[in-house]
Amino acid sequence: MTRMARLRGRRGNALMLVLILFMVISILSLAMLGMAAVENTQVIAEEKIDEAYYTARAVVQATSDWIGTHFNERDQMEEVIPERGLSSLDRGIGNAYTLTSELNGKTYDLSIWRDETDADVIYIKATAYVEAYKSTVQMSLQETIAANVLFEDAIYSEGPFGKSSGNANLVVGSVATGSLSIPDNLNVDGAKTVDKHYTFFDVTPPSGLIWDIDYGTVTRNDGEWLNDTPNRNVIYDQLTINDTVYVKNTDDAGNPLDVHILVDDLNVSYAAIIQPEDNDGGRIFIYCTTNIFCDKKFGVGGDPDQPIVYIICNGSGSVNFSGNPFMNLYLYGPDVDVEYGGTTVYYGALIANVYGWNGNINVYYRAPEDLDSSPFSTLNGAQEGIQIADQTWYGN
Repeated sequence: MTRMARLRGRRGNALMLVLILFMVISILSLAMLGMAAVENTQVIAEEKIDEAYYTARAVVQATSDWIGTHFNERDQMEEVIPERGLSSLDRGIGNAYTLTSELNGKTYDLSIWRDETDADVIYIKATAYVEAYKSTVQMSLQETIAANVLFEDAIYSEGPFGKSSGNANLVVGSVATGSLSIPDNLNVDGAKTVDKHYTFFDVTPPSGLIWDIDYGTVTRNDGEWLNDTPNRNVIYDQLTINDTVYVKNTDDAGNPLDVHILVDDLNVSYAAIIQPEDNDGGRIFIYCTTNIFCDKKFGVGGDPDQPIVYIICNGSGSVNFSGNPFMNLYLYGPDVDVEYGGTTVYYGALIANVYGWNGNINVYYRAPEDLDSSPFSTLNGAQEGIQIADQTWYGN
């Protein structure tokens, strides 16, 4: 073979090698571009899945927080969580309360149910969607039953406190409120509790009670009886009290007898005092169905160590107990704004919508007698509420 021929053969081999290398590089380049595209798609997918996950988690957390802060608002809770008393057949995910909504433009499905075998366990599950991707998060809550007992605090104010003038005041006992603060100048010799809630409704006389008479509109003056009748249970459309009036709380043989006085409007006209006939007699329940008006000195007699008079305000409005009142009393007025003025000495406990004071107010807590044998029994039993603990997360 001539030198020229050999040279041409080498050039041909070199060209073939170049073509082969070009093809290999081209294939590798295409493969790398494909891998980059796949990785980019995977990154986008992971971002969207993460976005869906955190959306679902936010929904579950918000739901859990809402349940934890509304555990005693039963009318709302029943719309969110299946009832605790359901049978096992009516519990479980198949009987979940469900909702579909959006959070920041992202659709989610929310489910809430009770465990089939343990009604104290509540499950919250949310699935969120971002385009074609989704993520699911689930939480379990452990429910415990805790009871707030009526009149377990010397003062309970459902809403914020009202006027708080004067520092020479003392509460011997605990103070609680449904709001988030208690004034610093309320001198409390006991615990202070905020964000405490009750279930309130009207307290009515026991069913089957025998009413002796409906007096209509009457003014009772000094030395008169409010209920000098056989069964001691009477009704007033409007009752005005002047000076000291008396309430019979024993039967004809002198035995203690719980008595009930139903008043539409109660007016305290001038320096009035309600005095039990017998401090060791039965309890006296005075129901104000519409209004109680008082801007004068008002006293409630009895034994300071164990008050037996209950004034039950089922209506709304405001009451100003001024003029140096003294009271041995349990006051129930969850929709009433109550303010004490002057130099007040109060033995017992009170429940108000708003509590305020202007002067030297001294409140000494006294625990009531057995509420389960009183008109408060149903209300007291309604205070069982949900407390949430042991949050457990599940999710992908």
